[in-house]
Amino acid sequence: MDSVITTGPERAATAQPARSLQSHSIRARLYAVFAILLLLVLGLGVFGVARLADVNRVSEVIRNHWLQATRILGDVSNYMSDYRTAEGGHLLSTTPLELAASDQEILALGETVERSQRAYAAVPHGATESTLYAQFAKQWRDYQNVAAQVLELARAGHTREGVTLYMTASRHAFDAASDTLARLTDQTVAEAAQASASAAATYRHARGLIVSAMSAAVLLLLGVIIYITRSILNPLLELAHRMRALAQHDTNVQIPSAQRADEMGEMARAVVVFRDNAVALMNSQRRLIEQAATLEDALENEQRLTAQQRNFVSMTSHEFRTPTATRSGSLN
Repeated sequence: MDSVITTGPERAATAQPARSLQSHSIRARLYAVFAILLLLVLGLGVFGVARLADVNRVSEVIRNHWLQATRILGDVSNYMSDYRTAEGGHLLSTTPLELAASDQEILALGETVERSQRAYAAVPHGATESTLYAQFAKQWRDYQNVAAQVLELARAGHTREGVTLYMTASRHAFDAASDTLARLTDQTVAEAAQASASAAATYRHARGLIVSAMSAAVLLLLGVIIYITRSILNPLLELAHRMRALAQHDTNVQIPSAQRADEMGEMARAVVVFRDNAVALMNSQRRLIEQAATLEDALENEQRLTAQQRNFVSMTSHEFRTPTATRSGSLN
């Protein structure tokens, strides 16, 4: 059998060094693709968590600041109204038991308002809120001082003077504190609405960024799929198709991807060697068949010559025997 010699680009592709094969291997590229996809998933997750953290941060400010401040101011307003009502009820008390109960209620309401004020002061506030709250706190203390005078007059039995003070100075002091508290509440509600709008804008912005990141990830994933399909799957299917044709004794088939410096190129070059060996084997078999036919023709010619020689010897011997027999008959 003749030795197989590859020529042209297939021979050049076969001679590429192993180092190039390693640096361009399909396995290395697939590992790189998987690493990119992993980084993409991790990056998308971190990015989404960061954006959600921004939304949660704004929501936390609304929850822990504005909602809490609004709730406390609403409680203070209710407790103030109860305090004012208890002050009037104290003026209407006639028995010592009613006076004692009214004093106990007023004391409890005062402590409740004070606790609410401390809770409100513990919440961070802006300059406008702090100014309004300081004004309210002063006006509330002024009202409590006037209310204390009303209660002292009621305890001393000067109910008429107490009612007059209750309807004039005490009422004016309460209305001033209540108006300031209403302005503070309106300011807090307005800033809470702004914070809510900011939270909604932050949410929309985060949602848009996450959707954009997901769209970019989908595009990158499609690019990876196209890359794998074009560089690996399609060449592999084409090589399998050529190998099936070669298995069906189509030795004229061209083997693609033999110039690649990766596993696909190694497979293609191995198929090239197999094809060339198959061609050499077919040529050798054809020559053997031709030689066998030549030998058969030569053997047939040799047999024909041998038969002709036997016929010639037989005829010659017959010719020699015939004259001898004739002469022997004549002699007799």
